[in-house]
Amino acid sequence: MKRTLSRPALTLAASTLGLGLVLSGCGAGGDTPEDVEGQTGDPNADSATSAAADDRPTTSTDRPTDEQSAAGGQGISNIDAVETAIATAEGEGGVATSIDSDDDGTWDVTAIDGETKFEYTISADGSTVEKTEEEKADADDQEEVGAADISLLEAINAVGESHQGELDDAELDKDRDTVRYEISLQGEDKDYHVDAASGEVTEEQ
Repeated sequence: MKRTLSRPALTLAASTLGLGLVLSGCGAGGDTPEDVEGQTGDPNADSATSAAADDRPTTSTDRPTDEQSAAGGQGISNIDAVETAIATAEGEGGVATSIDSDDDGTWDVTAIDGETKFEYTISADGSTVEKTEEEKADADDQEEVGAADISLLEAINAVGESHQGELDDAELDKDRDTVRYEISLQGEDKDYHVDAASGEVTEEQ
């Protein structure tokens, strides 16, 4: 005898067949959400985007080479030794107010600590204190330190932003009512003055 499927059974069979086709389509190499993420639909456009990303400029924190600094006319060429010598002196005590290069390559660094003035002799590379002398700091010394808003090293770097050369000496001093740093470079007949409050750099022949 021939069996005839009832209507609910036919409906269930059709639904099962339809679901099987849908599942079959998903498994036949279709893209998952992860596969299509970031795609534009145009392979050439995607390649162009990747190439553009590769061409983006990068930022470097490396110091410029001597040739680059010379070409730009900027920088204190012996700034590494200067910075180290100032840091070494201040590590011993006081705030550095002057630095002077000696003929033998060493550095003389003056630092004020309250009522005491220290005179440090620092090795050529700036890393070692070779001799220390101290005396009483006078009222002018203390006033100058109190009025300075920028450090000795900051003043030297301010000159180096627009001038190229090797530091000879730098000193915090007061001229009339203005506290300033007087800075000179090797082989030059002029001084650079840096206002100790504003950091403004001027030249004096």
